[in-house]
Amino acid sequence: KKIQLNYGNSQAKSESNGNETFVFFDDFSGNNLNMNKWEVYFEPKDLSATVEKGELTVEDLTGSGSYLISKDLISIDTRTIVKFKEEQTGGTAPQEMYIGLLDEPYDIKNAIYSECCPRFPYRTWGFVTIADGFDNSSECDGSQDFYHYRVNEYRWYKNKTEYYCNDILKTTNYACIPTNDLHLAIHVTYSNSFICDWIIVTNLVEEQGEIKFNDNFDDNAKNFTKWTEIYDNGTWNETNNRTELKVYECEYNAPNINIEGVRSSDFTVSLSKTKSVKVKWDWDTQIESNGANVGNLCFVLTDSSNLYNRNYIMVIYNRDNNNIYYEDSTIPRSKAIFNRDDGVWNNEILVFSDRYHVRSDDNNSGWVLNNNIFSPNPTLKIEMYITGEIESSYNYYIAGFDNVNVEIPIYGKQPPFPPNVDIEKTNLLPVLDHRFVITATDPDDDDVSFYVEWGEDENTGEWYRVDDPLPSSNGQLLLNHRWFSLGTYIIKIKAIDVHGTISNQKEFKITIGFTKNKSIPYSFNLNKLLNLPFLKKY
Repeated sequence: KKIQLNYGNSQAKSESNGNETFVFFDDFSGNNLNMNKWEVYFEPKDLSATVEKGELTVEDLTGSGSYLISKDLISIDTRTIVKFKEEQTGGTAPQEMYIGLLDEPYDIKNAIYSECCPRFPYRTWGFVTIADGFDNSSECDGSQDFYHYRVNEYRWYKNKTEYYCNDILKTTNYACIPTNDLHLAIHVTYSNSFICDWIIVTNLVEEQGEIKFNDNFDDNAKNFTKWTEIYDNGTWNETNNRTELKVYECEYNAPNINIEGVRSSDFTVSLSKTKSVKVKWDWDTQIESNGANVGNLCFVLTDSSNLYNRNYIMVIYNRDNNNIYYEDSTIPRSKAIFNRDDGVWNNEILVFSDRYHVRSDDNNSGWVLNNNIFSPNPTLKIEMYITGEIESSYNYYIAGFDNVNVEIPIYGKQPPFPPNVDIEKTNLLPVLDHRFVITATDPDDDDVSFYVEWGEDENTGEWYRVDDPLPSSNGQLLLNHRWFSLGTYIIKIKAIDVHGTISNQKEFKITIGFTKNKSIPYSFNLNKLLNLPFLKKY
């Protein structure tokens, strides 16, 4: 597509049309609320919604809490963004305001919504809750100022919700969209108000490459042209729009552990240093259990059914220590790349001829440099199975696999993954140099640079370039930095590739100071010392 920019013609008319661009759009132009788009819902209709100078002001008049909702249902996809610019304004009582997607505006039990509460007496000053209709919720604190304009963004995916404030990821909740057609709703309570400058709803459409294999299990029926049962020591069911595997543990004297799983049909790909295959799937590590707390979930990409003579890449979740590992046919099990209690995660293996990468949510292995695990044109298959290990034959657990997709990616369009930062400790001394190791993996194998804010001056950062291209550098950047004032600093890091696509921001805190258990032997003015010319930053 071409975007043409004309200038110098005072008679030129704008071709901009938000209504045709987005699923839902309102920039509140003019001085009246567009009643073709909105209505006040729920009796008594005690909510004031006025438009002036391109801004919507929503105020709860009596405290009973009505809703401003979209008149029409909005078509929702599996990746939907609601983005708006708003400011909390008046009121003295605790405020609860949410913007969400609801099938019944007064019944949030079957909805996905978010809450902003800038003054709640039992909470941190300003917090945001994101939740769904299935009792899943998560919160982030109010480090942002609710009384200044900020851009909020809620990204609803099939299995999780993310909240961004001013393009910074604040919290994630593993929620799911309950229906395909929902109302957009704005709700304010306790006689408070807020101003909204604009609001949009859009469905993300990710450009896909060639699909080699796919199964979302939504038919709830075993597809024997795609899957064959293996290791049949348990049960395999297609239910709840996923594959569910059940296995019992073994007694201590059992000769072998119990295993249950399935193997996919074959698919053929081409691999080189510039051609790859991307394999994605979702894990639900414990759907049901009567006490079993050991066992593994395994996902295998392999070129053979022969367990004793094959090439493979395997990702393992160990339920005993809550770690995710990876291994291949040339290296033993790796160190853990992820530690987390049972949950629902999106996972990925990206394979080139000379390297591969493993990701689970935003945690990744970095490039694993390993030549020719598979041939240039391998015929591959997937194995998904769980193990019962040895504990008690009365204990069982059920785990789920979902949304298995094998794709030949289109390159030059994907952002780098969020950077990883390695530092020996987070309590550091002033004046001294401290070493940071920053790494990032780019799925397109593009060169990456890093933007780093050291927390000393807000919104001022530095760009750093990795001299060698991936994968030889493995996206690694070594930096030294020193601080001259005591305090807590929030370091913010992004990765950017050569096409200008930017990763999500990674943040972490460090403290510059002296440990509580150590004393300074002589009394002196630390701030004066740190400002001596020969100690100043160079």
